[in-house]
Amino acid sequence: MKKIWIKAIILAVLCVSLVVLVAFGRQSSGHKVDRVKITEKYYPQQKDGEPIGIKSKQKLSLNDKEAKKDCAMKFDNGKTFDIECDRYVKYKVGEEVKITYADNELIKIRRK
Repeated sequence: MKKIWIKAIILAVLCVSLVVLVAFGRQSSGHKVDRVKITEKYYPQQKDGEPIGIKSKQKLSLNDKEAKKDCAMKFDNGKTFDIECDRYVKYKVGEEVKITYADNELIKIRRK
């Protein structure tokens, strides 16, 4: 009977430590998650040209030092992120998505 109590106590301690680690890990990640709608997508018209919006036809000026990618995506929360053109081509303007970002860098886009 003593062995069962020891195993139960060890199991309880492990469960409590797991809950604490999961709760602490979510708070300290620093990533922000928003549910937003895509308002504009920007693609370059020429090989080395500035990206132009699909719907608005406005040019988006990206600083060469800051821009790591050629394309960009604008969301209804006012944020515009540089994106990889090939990776996020399936997302459409007007689509509701869930974005994860940190320090003005897009980390992940997911559909609802």
